[in-house]
Amino acid sequence: MCGLPLDIDDGEKIVRVVMCPSHVKNGVLKPAAFRSKAGTDEVSVIRHSHMGSDFCKAKGLAISANSTTITYGGLAVLTALAIRQTGSNVHDSRIEFCGHAHIAHGITLAPGEPPTSADFEFITERCRNL
Repeated sequence: MCGLPLDIDDGEKIVRVVMCPSHVKNGVLKPAAFRSKAGTDEVSVIRHSHMGSDFCKAKGLAISANSTTITYGGLAVLTALAIRQTGSNVHDSRIEFCGHAHIAHGITLAPGEPPTSADFEFITERCRNL
């Protein structure tokens, strides 16, 4: 049973596990680190304020252990308020695991199709702001 509150407080720290080279270029975090996969409006994050750095790092290392193309690069930390100030939202997603959450930008790009220029600009701006 997950004892975390369902509601995510504005002051709560939210972590995105950063993978190299997918999320980093020349030592700089790419906006793509906060872009959802086509067909979803979900960017996986962890509720750091409740789970802690060791848990978040262990999740990142476990993800990269199953891949030959990416490696764990660190943690991008922001607050729920910072996410909401961009116009995006963050919500609990404990069905995946206790402490899991999703950032939602309010737009789902169709899989296998190029986005319209307006949709591309919308999502890129949201990701840059994060």
